[in-house]
Amino acid sequence: MILSPLELFNSEAKKQNAVNTLRNGMKSDFWQLITQVIDFNIDQLKEIVIAKSQDGKPLTDEELDEARYKIQIFRDVAKTPEKFINLFTGIDLDEEPLDPYEGIKVPTEGEKPKDFDIDPYEK
Repeated sequence: MILSPLELFNSEAKKQNAVNTLRNGMKSDFWQLITQVIDFNIDQLKEIVIAKSQDGKPLTDEELDEARYKIQIFRDVAKTPEKFINLFTGIDLDEEPLDPYEGIKVPTEGEKPKDFDIDPYEK
């Protein structure tokens, strides 16, 4: 049986401690080194995918898909601390920020906003 991290860190104190540890760990020389190696590997794989070859040898579609998959795995590993922080805090930093103006109709020239008695185009 595989436990959810939320079952392992089942109190607010445990979650907060984990978040603090993860944030501190992300600032450490160790994590900087790990992400540097990950970024290097991603860059190497991107070059392979773009060139569609490795060491002068053309790659099959399956080999290119495998390289793309590895890129995604490396990206996921690099984001692991952030994912746990988001899980424990309930904040998803990958979500698109809400647009406060979404759905608001901008009046066109000559049109007055319904909620105001002013004409924004009046001089």
